[in-house]
Amino acid sequence: MRVLLILPNFDAPLGVSVGLSYIAASLRRGGHEVEALHICEQLGAPWELDRVAGEVAEFAPGLVGISTGFNHYPEMAALAARIETDLCTSVVLGGIHPTLNAPAVMAENPSLSFLNVGEGEASMLELAHALEHGGDVTTIANIHARVDGVVHTNAPRPFSSLHDLPPMDTSIWDFQRITDLRRGWINVSAQRGCPWRCSYCHNNGEARLFAQALERPGASNAELGFLRYRPVDAMIEELVGLRDTYRMHAFSFIDDTFTMNPAWVTGFLRRYRDEVAVPFVCNTAAVNLDQELVEALADAGCHLVRMGVESGSDRLRSRLMQRPFPESRLRWAFEAVQAAGMHALAFNMIGNVGETRDETLETFRFNALLQPSSMKLSLAHPYPGTDYHDTASDQGAIDPARRTHNFIDASVLRRDADEALWLDKVATFYFCYVNREMTGAATAGYARFVDDLEALGAEGWRDAEIRAGLWARHDALSASLQEHGVMHYTAPFPERPDIVVSGLDVARGAQIIERVVAEPH
Repeated sequence: MRVLLILPNFDAPLGVSVGLSYIAASLRRGGHEVEALHICEQLGAPWELDRVAGEVAEFAPGLVGISTGFNHYPEMAALAARIETDLCTSVVLGGIHPTLNAPAVMAENPSLSFLNVGEGEASMLELAHALEHGGDVTTIANIHARVDGVVHTNAPRPFSSLHDLPPMDTSIWDFQRITDLRRGWINVSAQRGCPWRCSYCHNNGEARLFAQALERPGASNAELGFLRYRPVDAMIEELVGLRDTYRMHAFSFIDDTFTMNPAWVTGFLRRYRDEVAVPFVCNTAAVNLDQELVEALADAGCHLVRMGVESGSDRLRSRLMQRPFPESRLRWAFEAVQAAGMHALAFNMIGNVGETRDETLETFRFNALLQPSSMKLSLAHPYPGTDYHDTASDQGAIDPARRTHNFIDASVLRRDADEALWLDKVATFYFCYVNREMTGAATAGYARFVDDLEALGAEGWRDAEIRAGLWARHDALSASLQEHGVMHYTAPFPERPDIVVSGLDVARGAQIIERVVAEPH
């Protein structure tokens, strides 16, 4: 069967879907013909319903799979309806939003044939086989199927072992071009699952959903079998294949908590150092690091460790975000990573439900204390199906009229005009607030910058010439501080102002893996 997989990647950071790459590999291994449609303006393929529907018709698939989160769900729902009604082709919606909100998604899309809950390698293969050979599509685990107007809901299958997973099929993407545009970074995944249940994360909702569906007494990792690891041999073979096939510079492990299994990761890192031997970066949690792991990462060629700080407010971290990570542990982790010669990136999230201005400033003060090599900022976004969304909804904090395709520069949380203006200015120049909190020669200049920024009214803030003047002023101040060796942060990537880097690294010409670009996690 001809299967077309669709990835909405517009108005968002460029990347491919690792999950769809594995689904494509499983389908191809099962004898199906697979292609991908990558909707991304950076690749000359912007979101235009008529254009995309035309490309689907040209491929003439027997089944279309669309992976979507909440941010792109409305457009993908419209596309699914067009494909089902105009092309008479079955569509299966999958991804985080359909997984966490399956009954609502099926109800909202009366023409939708199928929905996939959770991982799709096995269920998509079974569905394609059934459609091709006239089999029963109503009893496939993970699949919700609409047949003759009746929705058949099947329980999700237990989390599968990763031992039989084939290598990613990267041929479905314009992979070399995308890798070049991402400065040589290739996203890879060695594990699935996460030990933590942060309220805003899909793992929070997914664990709760599967615990209920599988009738488990709780949502712990042990009860669900949620944490799984690729066999080291298979992972090394896949990485070597990618390294030898593409012009690339570094691997980016997108696993939520790369060091969650010390025994697995230390054995893997020894093999990686000897057999793969290219720079890599990873995500982890400060509480899932110890000195032995830090040294093993550095020895294997890790250049950058990305860790969530999220907020400098203990109230927000512990109670709202469900991240009970003490400040002392965060401070140790960032210090240890950088002492071992690696860079450390801090993820931060502001504009949370009930967050005060002083709590936002606490986050900047804490980052000034940590002094990570780089930082990335996002705006809090309540995703349906998570505890965070329940909290925001209960407090009436969600504006149903607001839309955003990413959580970098917008949020659906309600703000009054003054708060929205303040948060927009802060999110744009957050690193200047951090610089103001730095002890040393950076403080005074950025304190004046922040004072002038906050004095700007809405009309001045919207003035393009004034905005350009602020950036020019920052650039001049940063250049002067770099010349004098003063620690501060600067925003060297015009396309990603949410990512900032130590000005000292810029001054020294240090390349945080060819100018760091961080994936949202």
